[in-house]
Amino acid sequence: MAKHSMMSKGQTDARVFGLEFIGSIFYLILAYMIAADEMPVSVVFTGSGAFWLPLFAGVAVVSAIGLFIFSFTYLSEPAIISGEHTKNLGLDLAVITGVTFVAMTTGTGYMVLAIGGFILSLVGAMVGYRL
Repeated sequence: MAKHSMMSKGQTDARVFGLEFIGSIFYLILAYMIAADEMPVSVVFTGSGAFWLPLFAGVAVVSAIGLFIFSFTYLSEPAIISGEHTKNLGLDLAVITGVTFVAMTTGTGYMVLAIGGFILSLVGAMVGYRL
């Protein structure tokens, strides 16, 4: 008989932590490159679109740090990660951070890093939502 791979409801899961943690590290690298002026900005933010760049940069950095800190909740007590608010927050942070970083890196070489972080953190958040 095959062993059931999913953990029972209410248990912590280090794999979910790992996915969200690594995804958030990708985002923190991008946030550092934005702060260091090393990352070229997307073609979307040239001309009149440059008005939105500070908003996107602020949202991306704050949500990336939030996702990094939030990923540690999956190593906490089962009662903490079982609430709907906590599960929704993980999905919200993963989507907001992913969308803003992908939009900011469209047309640049860093888009691969943004998409990789988005996929890892979104999969981690979706698996965490099912716990």
